[in-house]
Amino acid sequence: EVENTKYVFRDCAVTKELWQKLDFVWPPLDREKLPSRGQEIERWRLLEGSNLKINFDVAFNKQENTSCSRIMVRDSNGGVLGSKTVLNRNVPSAFAAEALACAQVVQMGLEIYLSTVEVEGDSLSVINKSQSNGVDKSEICGSIKDI
Repeated sequence: EVENTKYVFRDCAVTKELWQKLDFVWPPLDREKLPSRGQEIERWRLLEGSNLKINFDVAFNKQENTSCSRIMVRDSNGGVLGSKTVLNRNVPSAFAAEALACAQVVQMGLEIYLSTVEVEGDSLSVINKSQSNGVDKSEICGSIKDI
């Protein structure tokens, strides 16, 4: 088949097997983009030169010290290529949950052999710490080191 984005990420037997091992879920074929919620879809932009963008967000339950990481991979047109939800246990804070989700995104990108990808999350502190060359001594130092 023609090796377009749909084939490489959705139809190729090798990548299908990899997605299954990673517990990665494809959206239905008749739904190429996320539902629009006003201006939110307009704010999404892929950096020039990037092919894919992986967004992540987290829900944190303080009483149970659990978090849920939601990861979404989109192509240069904003089309959803796949998504994954990860339940995390023994998470000490919302700050740690954000760092853990970012590390999960980076690890997933490595596992599926992405050479160029833009990662986006809503925790400026985690993003800044992950881009810093300094030694991190905060509660998220393990995740920052992994990132």
